[in-house]
Amino acid sequence: LGTAGQWKLAQCFTVATGKNSTPTIAGVFAYQYRQEQWDFGDYYVRPVLVFNGGHAFHSRTYTPSGALLDARLGQPVSAGCIRMRDEDVAWLDQYLPLQSTVVVY
Repeated sequence: LGTAGQWKLAQCFTVATGKNSTPTIAGVFAYQYRQEQWDFGDYYVRPVLVFNGGHAFHSRTYTPSGALLDARLGQPVSAGCIRMRDEDVAWLDQYLPLQSTVVVY
């Protein structure tokens, strides 16, 4: 949090990134828009904070009944997005303004 030249680390999160067959793209992007949920039929994620057109920060996966489907973090298991605990993505949703710079490395 802060301003140019005066940034302070506010949070660190353990996340899951893309698996080898669907890696998370590296680069510098802008946070473009927010969606309430992505529904894939047999699972969903929410909220969804989109950068680079189709990559996003979002929750871990949940079944249609709301049960946690895949709780893994700290390893490459996603289809390219960045999976986070619900409370962590909620923090980003609250504090990350649209058009913020997103650096993935």
